[in-house]
Amino acid sequence: MKTECAYDYVKIGESEKLCGDYAEPLLFTSTTNRVRVEFVSDSSVERTGFYAHFIADLNECQADNAGCEHICQNRLGSYVCLCQPGYVLAADGHNCKEGGCFFELNSPSGEITTPNYPSDYPKGQNCTWHFVTTPGHRLMLTFSSFQIEEHSQCKYDSASIFDGGDTNAPLVGIFCGVTAPPMFMSSTNQLFLTFTSDASVSRQGFEAHYSS
Repeated sequence: MKTECAYDYVKIGESEKLCGDYAEPLLFTSTTNRVRVEFVSDSSVERTGFYAHFIADLNECQADNAGCEHICQNRLGSYVCLCQPGYVLAADGHNCKEGGCFFELNSPSGEITTPNYPSDYPKGQNCTWHFVTTPGHRLMLTFSSFQIEEHSQCKYDSASIFDGGDTNAPLVGIFCGVTAPPMFMSSTNQLFLTFTSDASVSRQGFEAHYSS
């Protein structure tokens, strides 16, 4: 999108005015069945403007959770079912079953990987790693390889780091793509890592080293 800031702009619904250059595409999703797009330009500088694509999408998740047993995630033109931590997606793509992808790690150091690494991780995964060391000590987590389906908001596949013993602890960050998370040092003797993958694209996953 290219406009002259302060004079020319685009406004979508109740959003703030947009102007300037955007290297990445911008995605807007309306909450109702209508949306207003307003473009304003003054009488001076001209630019190439913008190009936009729109699509009308039905939120299948609104009707009976689209049949998903745990979590329904709406997408443009479709939806996917996801499972809570400790469960994996069944073959029918809607129900969840207990999974074996959770780990309690008490050793002072070690390596962890996503399932099937270095091959592509399975679809519908929900994995957790709970790291615990001696009270008074801290944990360091370093990723040596990282390749997870990329999305600007990590909506589909992602790894999440929590500075504590579960998902209620402070969230360090949610990561995806091919840029590994920075080395992280916990503030206590516990660290929690989750990995989720949806029912579509798979990548190689990650390998990480932990030590206390």
